[in-house]
Amino acid sequence: ASLSSKTTVNSKIGEVVQPVTFDTTVTAKSDAELTGLAKTTVTRSAFGLTIPKVPSVADVTEEVALELEFVATKQ
Repeated sequence: ASLSSKTTVNSKIGEVVQPVTFDTTVTAKSDAELTGLAKTTVTRSAFGLTIPKVPSVADVTEEVALELEFVATKQ
């Protein structure tokens, strides 16, 4: 069975800490194991990051997709 939820965490990039909310899906694989995937999109400016204006980074976007895959096992 799977469960979908929103998970908010404080994320730190450099010296900037911002709350970030992930769309999260957790699946019970067995009585002893959970797997999951959390996805969100953040902006570089929210963390004080700037994109240099040089030709070699012309295709860098303001938005950054973050995905976390995880496995939790019973100890």
